[in-house]
Amino acid sequence: MKKVLPALLLLAAGLFGEIRVGDSFPKVALPDQFGKVRKVTSKDKMVLIAFEKKLFLAMNRELKQEKEDVLKAHSAKVIADISGMPAFIAKMFALPKMRTYPFGVLLIRDGLGKRFDRRKGKITLYTLQHRKVRSIRFLTPEEVGTILQKP
Repeated sequence: MKKVLPALLLLAAGLFGEIRVGDSFPKVALPDQFGKVRKVTSKDKMVLIAFEKKLFLAMNRELKQEKEDVLKAHSAKVIADISGMPAFIAKMFALPKMRTYPFGVLLIRDGLGKRFDRRKGKITLYTLQHRKVRSIRFLTPEEVGTILQKP
């Protein structure tokens, strides 16, 4: 038993620990606002994650000001953690509104969001290269717009 407990703790840390620079980005398959399952692939270079509703809405306003295919041009994915939102609210209000967005939003609806690093009032940006995390930054919605303007 003394040998099993440390092994279990190490396994749990690997499964549920935060993602760090140099780690592989987790193989996630998440539904988008239309229910289509999407993945973060080795071709993706950026993953933007919003953990707060007001940040997601502000980031959405910034993205709407950019060219329609700005996320595709930057090989970027947007993830929103809506795990704290009641299912009824998500179904009746949030998802119908998200379906009007000109870009796909991958949705975290469970505890997966706990694996990602976050700062209050900031959007987490993971920069990837072949699914390896090269950098982690914490941005305001306005900074997201600035980063996506760069070629």
